[in-house]
Amino acid sequence: METKNTISKHKSLKILKVELAPNKHFSWIIPLFKKGLKKELTEADIYQTLKRHEADKLVKRLEKAWNDQKYQNVKPSLWKAIWTIFKWDIIFSMCLYFFIEFILKMSQPLALGKLMGYYSPNSKTSQTDAFIYASVIVIAIFINVVVSHYFILHYLQIALKVRVALFMSKKSAFYRLKIALKTDERIRNMNEIISGIQVIKIYTWEQPLIKLIDFIRRSEIKLIKIANYLDALTTSFSFFINRTAIFLCILTYVLTGNNPNAQYVFVVSSFYGMLMSSASLYLPMAVARSLQANVSIKRFENFLQLEEVENKTVVANQVGLRIAEATAKWSETSMENTLSNIKLEINPSQVVAIIGPIGSGKSSLLQLCLNELPLISGSVEIGGRISYANQEPWLFGGTIRQNILLGQSMDTDKYKEVIRVCALEEDIAQFPYGDNTIVGERGILLSGGQKARINLARAVYKEADIYLLDDPLSAVDASVGKQLFNNCINGYLKDKCTILVTHQVQYLTSVDKIYLMSNGAIAASGSYSDLQASGEDFTKLLKDTEKHEQPEENNEIERTINTKDEKEQNEEKETRSSGQLSSKVYTTYIRACGTWFSY
Repeated sequence: METKNTISKHKSLKILKVELAPNKHFSWIIPLFKKGLKKELTEADIYQTLKRHEADKLVKRLEKAWNDQKYQNVKPSLWKAIWTIFKWDIIFSMCLYFFIEFILKMSQPLALGKLMGYYSPNSKTSQTDAFIYASVIVIAIFINVVVSHYFILHYLQIALKVRVALFMSKKSAFYRLKIALKTDERIRNMNEIISGIQVIKIYTWEQPLIKLIDFIRRSEIKLIKIANYLDALTTSFSFFINRTAIFLCILTYVLTGNNPNAQYVFVVSSFYGMLMSSASLYLPMAVARSLQANVSIKRFENFLQLEEVENKTVVANQVGLRIAEATAKWSETSMENTLSNIKLEINPSQVVAIIGPIGSGKSSLLQLCLNELPLISGSVEIGGRISYANQEPWLFGGTIRQNILLGQSMDTDKYKEVIRVCALEEDIAQFPYGDNTIVGERGILLSGGQKARINLARAVYKEADIYLLDDPLSAVDASVGKQLFNNCINGYLKDKCTILVTHQVQYLTSVDKIYLMSNGAIAASGSYSDLQASGEDFTKLLKDTEKHEQPEENNEIERTINTKDEKEQNEEKETRSSGQLSSKVYTTYIRACGTWFSY
């Protein structure tokens, strides 16, 4: 790893030298191209990001510029913040662009006109002057070729007021906003459908919902087509405006009684050729992209101007968790409270169980401890670091080890112990590559119980004082659940503050305290024997809790691969393709262009 970092830093310094020393050109990229011809490039071959381009530094600068505007009691503008950060880069690019467009490019037609004059019958231009003019043209072209590439590094188009460009840009921005809204609508509907797929299957609503998504997608594509037509029209300006402008200019010159010569025609053609890219192509594109970017900027500004979530949690000096008369709800506009008058206290070396029927507020109570659920009244005091295991296991595309460590340093002894107490040893032994087996779309498919235990192992591996476990036993069978409770919750975490949300009533006799929730409030609290002696209310609520169905874990591992070679090959196919493209790919692409190609 150190060698890799050293090489990356060395390459990063090479890029820096190239940017500061124009005589180096861009020849440093040639070895990378040669390496790419011989083998597939990997991440280790790519140059490291320059320090000034690192995301964390840029974010801090942008955040500072944004907050400075807020402190000045003015409406913050993301455009102003961007200008504050990059204004010197923009000014440098504008100066470089001015040098290219007005010095280098404009000198070429003038020198060409003088050179053409040398060949006229009554020319007074000497041969020496002709060589000078020719040299000016060659040198200007050479410098333009060299400098233009450095200008692209700081690319910024000059904004000029051209009526047709502004008109097309406004139209393009208008459709860009409509496309964004349609895309948001489609994604929102897809998320709702995926979330409720079981209900949709039960009521056989597949076809109506397919038609709904198809209708939304067609509306989105229709707007995308209109926006693309406008872009195509804007781009087409570069093909006919230059020729039309030259024709009208020469025609006007002739109609006003002048006699054009070759020198005049060549100079005019050269000037218009120089102006073509800026006036008819880059200008409309620059204005269009700026207005389209403004749509995104406005959305970012609306998001950044939302009220910050107020952290009402008090940091306690002693390890533990104390909630006093807390009332909370997700939205201030909601009429009903999510949690009401919550009183809870947990000390070190305690295991507390939160039970209750579905929808009683158990998970919301954990969200309150995480400061995710806004507190309306009361207080929450937390002493120590928190680790949280969500009710819905979340795994990203990576190895099992990466999912458990989640960026933390590897402690081999601790890691093995966490694997043991989370009952993952047998499962990992069955995996083709142990804990280096890739999970997710490109790897192995896990059962619900395996996902839940990996999710639990991630929370347990994190060094914390308070552990919030949201129903980790629901996705495993009885024997595995018993191992998890005895070895992990009551064993490995015995010296910690542990809050266990569960529907497994058989473990309630082994916890220090039970909080029984109903309708967002704590209906009863105490030890198991205390609650049993409290009356029929506890027995009734306990039966409601027991009604929660316990799914049996499928210990069979669903494999998408069988051998090491096959797994590596499948994963590689998912990430990249190599070799020559078949003619079918080109044919499909040409047909997608439409018109007579589609036939």
